[in-house]
Amino acid sequence: FIGDDRLMSMVLKKIKKGLFIAGLFSLGASTVWAYQGPQYLLYMPKGFGPERGHTEFGISGEGAYRNKDAVQQAGGFFNIALTDRLRYGLEVDSDSRVFHHVHATIFSSKIPDREEHNVALGFSNAAWEQVPGLTPKNSVIGLFGVYTISFNDRDFNFHVGASGNQYEKSALRTLVGADKQTSVGRLMLEWDGIDFNIGLKTSVTKQFNTFIAYTPTAKSETGSIHRFLRFGITFTDSFLKGVAPVANIPAPSAPTE
Repeated sequence: FIGDDRLMSMVLKKIKKGLFIAGLFSLGASTVWAYQGPQYLLYMPKGFGPERGHTEFGISGEGAYRNKDAVQQAGGFFNIALTDRLRYGLEVDSDSRVFHHVHATIFSSKIPDREEHNVALGFSNAAWEQVPGLTPKNSVIGLFGVYTISFNDRDFNFHVGASGNQYEKSALRTLVGADKQTSVGRLMLEWDGIDFNIGLKTSVTKQFNTFIAYTPTAKSETGSIHRFLRFGITFTDSFLKGVAPVANIPAPSAPTE
């Protein structure tokens, strides 16, 4: 069982590291911000996500554009790819309320070096109570389905889908988006069913990324939509990195007589 002990020890180290970072993020978290991980554009889900073992932690801050009366916010999130097709994410707000996200790729087809087609189903922002500060008409993505076509030779993805409203069950939103790698980072543009959002994610190192986004936030009681500038950093890792498959770890030699 030497292989099992080694595997368990390395996985536990990764989990402890993740819990430490997640604990820092929970000091001040908000539940409404742009970019929720590699399986999303800004608010809109993609049809695909990262490979098994991928983890990402993100923190962000936001401020209203030309609106001094709007509340400034900060927050964080955590995502983990449980398999190549199933991802889970969570957020914890400043009142210790937990919000869950599940993203499952149910179909995937590839033409090597050319195209890739993916379809995903899932839900976002699942919680026991309504997100603070939002009214039912301020649609928050709930159940969703999305199709993505990727043109690998151009590093360009196009996404289209539909989503329910988490707090207004009869509402249905159309989702359309695209992202492309540029010389300064990955440019993201989407229609989230309410308005257009635009963002840019830049890789600082292999593990650290920054993003900036210009998006509308929830409508105020007067019905106006406040534009927000959002900034953030993310840290990516894999809890499987450095863990050799158990089958490849040599078994101990039998004692010789």
